[in-house]
Amino acid sequence: PSLAGSITKITGVIDIDGNTLLTSVNFPKVKTVTSYIRFVNNPVVTVVSLPAVTIIGGFVRFDTNPKLVTINLTKVTTLAGYVHVCDNDVLDEADFNSLVTVDGYFLVDASNPVLRVLSIRALTSVGGYLHIVGAPGRIVTVNTSPTGLVLTGLGGTLRIHRTSVPRIAGTFTNVDGDIDLFTNPSLTECDLSKVKTVTGFVRFEDHAVLVRINVPAVTTIGKYLFIDRNLKLDIVIFKSLVSIAEYFHVTNNTLVDNINCIALVNVGGYLLVDDTNPVLAVLNLNGLRNVGGYVKIVGAAGRVLSVVTPGTGFTLDTLGGYLHIVRTSVPSITGLFTEIAGYVECSENPDLVSITFPAATVIRGHLHIVSNPKITLVRFPLVTVVESYVRITTNIVLVEIDLRVVTHIQGYLDCTGSPALETVRVRALEIVDGYVSIGDVDGALSLVTIAAIRSVGGTFRLIGGNAGSRVVVDTGATPRGLVFDVLGGGAILRHTTGIPVFTTTFAGPFNGECDLLNNHGLKTVTVGASGIAGYVDVASNPDLTSYACGACASIGGHVTFKDNALLDLINLPQVTEIGGHCDIVDNAVVREVDLRAVVVIKGYFRVSNPALRILHIVALVEVHGYATIIGTRVAAGTLLDVRVPAAGLQFTRLDGSLLIRGTNLVKVGGSIPAIAGDCGLYGNTLLQDVVFPAVTSVTGYVRVTNYHPDVIPTTLRTNGVVGPYFQVHHTTTVVRFEFPAVVEIQSVLYVVENTVLTHVDVRACQTVGGYAVIDATNPVLAHVYVNALTSVGGAVSDGDLIINGASGRPIVSVYTGPSGLNLGVLTGALDFRYTTIPSIGGAVARFFNRVYLEGNTHLVTVNFPSADQIGGDAHICDNPLLETVVIPAAASVGGYVVVVRNAVITRVRFNAVVTVAGHVNVIDNPLLAIIDLPVLTTVGGYFRVDETNPVVATLNAPVLASVGGYLRVVGSPTNVIDWTGTGINLVGLGGDCFIHHTTLPSLAGSITKITGVIDIDGNTLLTSVNFPKVKTVTSYIRFVNNPVVTVVSLPAVTIIGGFVRFDTNPKLVTINLTKVTTLAGYVHVCDNDVLDEADFNSLVTVDGYFLKIPGVIDIDGNTLLTSVNFPKVITVISYVRVVNNPIVTVVSIPGVTSIGGYVHVADNPKLATVTFTKVTTLAGYVHVCDNLVLDAVDFNALVTVDGYF
Repeated sequence: PSLAGSITKITGVIDIDGNTLLTSVNFPKVKTVTSYIRFVNNPVVTVVSLPAVTIIGGFVRFDTNPKLVTINLTKVTTLAGYVHVCDNDVLDEADFNSLVTVDGYFLVDASNPVLRVLSIRALTSVGGYLHIVGAPGRIVTVNTSPTGLVLTGLGGTLRIHRTSVPRIAGTFTNVDGDIDLFTNPSLTECDLSKVKTVTGFVRFEDHAVLVRINVPAVTTIGKYLFIDRNLKLDIVIFKSLVSIAEYFHVTNNTLVDNINCIALVNVGGYLLVDDTNPVLAVLNLNGLRNVGGYVKIVGAAGRVLSVVTPGTGFTLDTLGGYLHIVRTSVPSITGLFTEIAGYVECSENPDLVSITFPAATVIRGHLHIVSNPKITLVRFPLVTVVESYVRITTNIVLVEIDLRVVTHIQGYLDCTGSPALETVRVRALEIVDGYVSIGDVDGALSLVTIAAIRSVGGTFRLIGGNAGSRVVVDTGATPRGLVFDVLGGGAILRHTTGIPVFTTTFAGPFNGECDLLNNHGLKTVTVGASGIAGYVDVASNPDLTSYACGACASIGGHVTFKDNALLDLINLPQVTEIGGHCDIVDNAVVREVDLRAVVVIKGYFRVSNPALRILHIVALVEVHGYATIIGTRVAAGTLLDVRVPAAGLQFTRLDGSLLIRGTNLVKVGGSIPAIAGDCGLYGNTLLQDVVFPAVTSVTGYVRVTNYHPDVIPTTLRTNGVVGPYFQVHHTTTVVRFEFPAVVEIQSVLYVVENTVLTHVDVRACQTVGGYAVIDATNPVLAHVYVNALTSVGGAVSDGDLIINGASGRPIVSVYTGPSGLNLGVLTGALDFRYTTIPSIGGAVARFFNRVYLEGNTHLVTVNFPSADQIGGDAHICDNPLLETVVIPAAASVGGYVVVVRNAVITRVRFNAVVTVAGHVNVIDNPLLAIIDLPVLTTVGGYFRVDETNPVVATLNAPVLASVGGYLRVVGSPTNVIDWTGTGINLVGLGGDCFIHHTTLPSLAGSITKITGVIDIDGNTLLTSVNFPKVKTVTSYIRFVNNPVVTVVSLPAVTIIGGFVRFDTNPKLVTINLTKVTTLAGYVHVCDNDVLDEADFNSLVTVDGYFLKIPGVIDIDGNTLLTSVNFPKVITVISYVRVVNNPIVTVVSIPGVTSIGGYVHVADNPKLATVTFTKVTTLAGYVHVCDNLVLDAVDFNALVTVDGYF
C-alpha cells in the first residue's frame, strides 16, 4: 500500500509497476538515483515524492498511473536519460523545477488530461525532442525562467501545445525534426536566432499574444512552413531561409505586417500568403525562383501588399500549380516554364506593368487578369490552349493582349473594360467553348486579329470604340470575313471596319441576338439559321447592301433595321412571329420590306423609310404594341404600297396607338375592343373605310389631319371613352365630327383649322381630362353639342374650355343642358366668343386662367358662386342679353377686368376681389346700375368707371387704396354715382386722379407724386382733399363745383405741371399750396364763397394768363378772403387782377419785377395796402380804384408803364 524511507541514495533503479494498492511513494532524503526511475500501471498511487533527488542516472518515466496527482522531482538538475510523463489521468502537477539538462527526449503530452502545472524553470538543454502538450480544451501552466523557455541545446523536435510558456528562445543551431508551436495563449516571442536547419516542418498556430517570430539564420526547412491564427503577430523573420521542401503557408494573422524571407529561392510545394492577414504590408520574397505547387499571394481588401521581388518583378523558373497574385506591388510577372499547371489570376495589382510567359504553351486553368491599373502588356506568345476561360478586363492603361497562337479556349474570352486597349491578337483562335467579348463602346480598340475563328459556344461580341474610332478587324484573306460553323449564342458587331462578310452556315437555331451597328465595309449578312432566339438589330452600317435570313421562321426578340444607307431589301419571308417590336426606319434606299408571313409582332410595329415603295404584311393580325406605317414619299405624290388582304388591314389585337400616313390602304379595321393609345390617319388618299365595330374606348387621341393630300370619311364615329387626347385639325374634308356616345375624354379635345367642319358632337361627354378647344379657325363651324359637359381639366392650369366663333361670321350654336352649361371642374380658361350659349355657371372652385365672354348673343347669366380666384383676365364684352355677372367669392383677378358694351347688364358682382393685377375698365353698359367691389384694395393698372354707363347708381368700392394707372370715376350732373364708404385713402396711384359727379366723402393718401391731373368736379358729398406727401403734380389741379368741400391741402407740392383752378366751391375755406415754387399754367381762384386763405407762399413763377392763357393772378369775389400774398414771385407773365373781395386787407407781391399785362385792383372795401415794391416794367395799365380804406400803394421801382396809370 505504501513505499517510503529515510535512505539517501538508491544505487540502481526505482521501478514501480502494477502495484494494485500502492497509494504513495515518498523518499524525502534520497539525493541520488544512479539509474532510471519508472512508475507504470499503478492504479491507485497518488503521490510520488523524491524532493531531495538532484541526479538521476537514467530516464524518468511516469506512465498509466490513473490516480497519480503529483510528481515531485523539484531538485533534480541532471537526468541522463529521457523524461516521459504520459497517460496519468488525474495528474495535476509535475515538478522538475531545478532540472537543467535532459540527455534524452522530454515528453509531457496531452494524455495527461487534467495536468495543470509543469515546472521546468531551470531547463536549458534537451538531448532529444521536447514535447510539452496540454490536453485539448486546457492550458498547462508551465513555470519557466523569467525569460521563458530558453534552450542552449535541443536534439529533436520542439513541440509546445496549449501551454502558458511566455517566450521560447534558443542558441542551438539545428532542429532534427519540427518546430511546432500551437495554442500557447501567453507566448509573445519565438527567438531561434541561431537555428540554421530544420529537418521537419515549422508551425506557429493559434497564438493570442505572439508578436515576433525570429528565425533569421535558418536556411532550409525539411518540410513545410505554416503560420496561422496568431492574433498579435507583428513580424516574421526568416531572412536566411533558402529552401522549403514542402509548402509555405501564412494565413489569418491579424496584425502581422512584415514577413521577411528575402533569401527564399525554392518552395517544394505551394506558397500561400493571402488576405486573411489583414494588415500585412511587406512580404520579402526577393530570391524566389522555384515553386513546386501553386502561388497565391493576396493583399487584404483596401490595401496593397508590398511584395519585394528580385529585379523588376517575379521571374519563376518553375511553377507547379496555379498563379494567383491579387492586391500586391509586384511590378511584373514572367516565367521560363513551358506549362502552367493551373490557372493564372492577377488582379488589383497597382504597380503591375506586364505579364509575359514566353515559353508557356498551355494554361491548365483560367487566365484572369483584372483591374491592374498600370499593366500595359499581357503576352503569352506560345500558349496554344487555355483549359478554362480567359478574362482580361478593367485594366485602365492596358494597350495590348497577345494570345497570337492560342487555338482553343475551353471557356469564355472576355477582353472588355480596359479603356486604353488598342490591340488584341488572337489570329490563330479557332474554337472558344463559351462566349467571346472584345472591346467597349467608349474604348480605344483599333486592331483585332482574328483570322481563324469558326466555333464559339456562346455569344460573339466585338465592339470598337465608337463611330469616330472604329476597330480594324483583320479576318485574314479577303473576303473571308467572319464565318461561323458553330455559334451557340448571339452575334454583336459594333463600330468595326474590315469585316466584309458575316455568315452563319449552321442550319439549327441561332441562340441569341444578331446585333450589327456601324460596321464599315460590311456588305453581306447571311444567317442560315432556322430561327433567331434573340433580337435582330441592324443599324448604321453604311456599306451593307444585303441582309438575308431566308430560312428563319421565328425571331425571339425585337427586329430593328435603321439608318443603313445602302440597304436595298429587307427579306424575312418565312418569319411568322417576332418576339419583340419591329422597327424599320430611316434606311435611305430600301425599296422593299418583306414580312409577308408575319402573323404576330409581340411589341410595337414601326415602318418609315424615305424610298420605301412596297411593304408586305399580308398575314399580320396581331401587334402587341402600337402600329405606325408611314409612307414618306407622299410629298412627291407617291403612296406606300402596303400589301394586305382584300379585306384590308384587319387587327385582331392591337395594344397601342394606330398611326398610318401616306399609304394606299383602302380599309382599316378589326375586331379589337379598344385602342390603347392614339388613332391617327393622315394623307391616305385611297382610304374609304375605318371600321372598328367593337371599339368602346380610345385611350389616346383621335386625330385626323390634312397635312398631306387625303380623302377622309366625312363622318367619324366611336363609343365609350377617349383619351388622352382627341384631335381633328387641318382637314379639308371632315364635315361632321360626331362622337355622341363618348362619356369621357381623358385628356384634350382639340378641333381647329378644319375648313369644311360644321358639326362637333360630344353631347354625352361629361369629362374632358385636359383642355377643350373648338376655336374660330373652323370657318364654317355652326353647331357644337356639349350637353352633358361638367368637368374640364385635371392638373392646375391645363383645363381651358374654349368654344369660339368669330366676329362677322354666323354665330355658333352651342347646345347645353336645360339650364345652360353647369361646370363643376374647370382648371384653365373659360372662353366663349360669338356663340349662343344661354348661361354659364357652376361650382368651379377656382379659375386658373382667364374668363373671356364676348359676343355671345343668347348669354343671360354668368354665375360662379364658389370660384375663389380668376387666374387671368375677366373679359365680358358685347353680350347683348347678359343681365348679371356674379363671381362673389373670387379674391383676386390675375389679369384685367373689362365689362364693356353689354346692352342689358344691370349688375357686376365681384364681392370678394381684393386685388386685380391689370386694369379695371367698366364702360358703355347702358343699363348697368350696380358695381360691387366691396373689398377691392389694389388695381395693377388703371381704374375706369365713366359716364358711358349712363345709369350707374352705385359704385361699391369703399377700400380702394392703390391704382397702378390712372383713377377715373365719372358720373354726370344728372347721374351722380353713389360711391359707398367714408372716403378713400390712396397709398398708390400711377396716373390721373379724375373724379366727377360722385358721392365720395373724402379723398386722401400717402402718395408722393401724381403723374397727371387732379380733377375733382361735381362731387356732392366731398368735404376734404388731403395729400400731405405729394411733391409733384405733373399736370393741372382743378377743383370745380364741389358744393361741400372745405379744405384742399397739398402742403408738400413744389411743382405743378399745369394750371391751378379753384372755381365755384361754395364751402371751400382753405387752399394750401404753401410750397409750390413753379406753376406751368395759370392760377384761377374764383367764386369760392367762404374761402378764407389761399397759400401760395413759395410760388416764384406763374407761366400763364387768365383762363387758358397761362400766367394770370385773378382773385375775384371771394367773400372770406383776407389777404393775397405771393412774397417770392418774381415774374407774372400776364395780368394781376384782384376785384370784389369784400374783406381782403392786403395785396402783396413784393418781389415781382416784371408783369406781362395789367394790374387791376378795385372794389375791395377793406383793402389797406397794395405792395409791388420791385416792379420796374409793366406791359399793360395800372388801375387801383374804389378801395375805400386803401392806405398805401407801393410801386417804388416802377420805371415804365405801357398803358395808362
